[in-house]
Formats: sequence, structure tokens, C-alpha cells
Amino acid sequence: MTSRRALFIATPFLASVGTVLADPIERSYVLGSTLLEDIVRDLTSGQAKTRLLISGSACPGHTDVKASDLVFATKARGIFVHPRQMSLPSLTQLFTAKAQLRAKTQSVDVPGSWLIPEVQIQASRAVAKMLMQGESSAFSEVVSQRLDKRIGRLQAFCAELEPMRVRFRGKPVVSALMQKDFVSWCGFTVSATFGSADAMNPRTLGDIVSQARKSHVVGVVENLQSGKDAGLPIADELKIPRAILSNFPGSDDNVPDYFSLVRENVKQLLLLARN
Repeated sequence: MTSRRALFIATPFLASVGTVLADPIERSYVLGSTLLEDIVRDLTSGQAKTRLLISGSACPGHTDVKASDLVFATKARGIFVHPRQMSLPSLTQLFTAKAQLRAKTQSVDVPGSWLIPEVQIQASRAVAKMLMQGESSAFSEVVSQRLDKRIGRLQAFCAELEPMRVRFRGKPVVSALMQKDFVSWCGFTVSATFGSADAMNPRTLGDIVSQARKSHVVGVVENLQSGKDAGLPIADELKIPRAILSNFPGSDDNVPDYFSLVRENVKQLLLLARN
């Protein structure tokens, strides 16, 4: 898979459709994930500069901070991250280098899988609220309008996925823990879960395989960011197919945003529904 490099700057561009920001102020944000970046770019009409703490396919603990990142963060209007990232090296290194950056850092505390449209709506609302804090009325109005449009698209997208959810309903699978919520929302019955490849030992494998056999599972769902082959021993033992899902946009060139990411994940899950 081709991944985007972490901590890159997304150059501003005018959205082909939608509202263009009315004021000329250049805005920049440091973001904890491509999920957050996708929302910010959409709500700001693609005109905000962004820098990521982590790329779409990387392990959160494996990103180092460079001097240019510190300069960017110092000038940024905000740093938006997921709660679990507050203690990660990629963020604490920034705080150590410049303590005042902590004050502009906000945690987007929206529980659940952000792949689920209803959760994505909650996350979009939370990010919009942060973007509008202390901003001009013109900027806030644009963000509010684009939020309404995004919510409308998400609601329509949820309805679009309903036939697939019906098709998946009740089919038993073994799932990576980080995909459990989304897989369950899609309609599958998660009979057992597993973590990263490092956490898989003979006893754990035996327990999972035993439970999977009892449940007559139709497949194994992998999480790309946890290691796409973590569930391979389970699939090999049971001779069942695997679906490799991603939790983040940008993990491959064909999934640049939230909507394409979920569509590709659903396409992967269809490999299991054939059994």
C-alpha cells in the first residue's frame, strides 16, 4: 500500500463546489490524524494549511518531530488531536520544546469508531465548534454552512450503506479489536477479537480459533494500522478469507477522504459476505 508521509503540509486549494472563505486570513492547524484533517479541510473549503502528527497508515508511536514541525505548530491557530494522543511522543515533544503549545491543543473527545456515519457527524460537529472559537463571523458562517452540507452528505451516505448492512447482518466473523465497532455497525456478529501481531501467542491463537469454529465464522477482519497480517494465522488455521480494513483516510491513494475510505472498507467486507 502507498501511504502519505506524516507531518506534511497540505497546500491550500479552492473547492470545486461549496462556499469559499470570505476573509483573506491564512489559517493553519496541526492535526492528530487524517480523520481530523479530512473534516478540517472540508469545513474550511480546503483552504487551510494542515500538518499531520501521523500519516494514514503509520503506527502512532513511530513519528518523530522535526524543527519545521515546531515552527509550523507555533504559528498554527490550533492543534486538534484524539484523546489517546495527548501522551504520545509526537505531541509531548512539541510541548517539551514549547510549553505554550499545550494551551492551543484541544482533544476531540468523540467516542466510538469514526468510520460510523453517526459518529462521524458527532466528530464533525465537535471539530466545527473548535474551528469557530474566537473566529470572525464570516469564517464561522462558512464553517457552519459547510458543516450542514457535510452532515447532509453523511446522512445520505448512511442510507446508501443500509442494503450492505442488511446483507452482512448476523454473519459471524473474527475481528481486529480496532475494527470491532465498525464491523458490528455494519451488521456482522463479532465472535472473537484479536490485537496486534505482537500480542498473538499460541494460547491466544488457540482460544480464538476454538471460539471461531464454534461460531462458524465466515472470515477474519484485519486492521491495517495494527499490522495487516495480525489475523493471518487465524485465517490460515480455519481456511477462511480475510478483509483488510483501514481506520484512516490516506492509508492508500484510492482512499483520500472519509467517504472513499468507508466505501473501500465495505468493498473489502463483501469478500466475507460471499461465504
